[in-house]
Amino acid sequence: MNVSADIRALIERRKQGHSLEAPFYLSDEIFALDMEAIFRRHWIQVAVEPDIPEAGDYLTVELDGDSILIEKRHRTVADASGVARCEDRVATAA
Repeated sequence: MNVSADIRALIERRKQGHSLEAPFYLSDEIFALDMEAIFRRHWIQVAVEPDIPEAGDYLTVELDGDSILIEKRHRTVADASGVARCEDRVATAA
């Protein structure tokens, strides 16, 4: 992802041990960078076993506009099927 000159300047003048400037909390560009750098590169725990106790149980989790379907396939195995969307109906899987 390309980083704009404005964002680079914000990062360069950031002072360790001080609070961040407002754009770090308000900028859509910084939010997108955070999502890419943190949430799309690492495993994230989104549920625990009691959330889907029986085989066939499932839940969906929204992450940055993507719907992730988590299904209990067997007694002891849960599987995340990535982005689960019903594209022909343009609806999020529920």
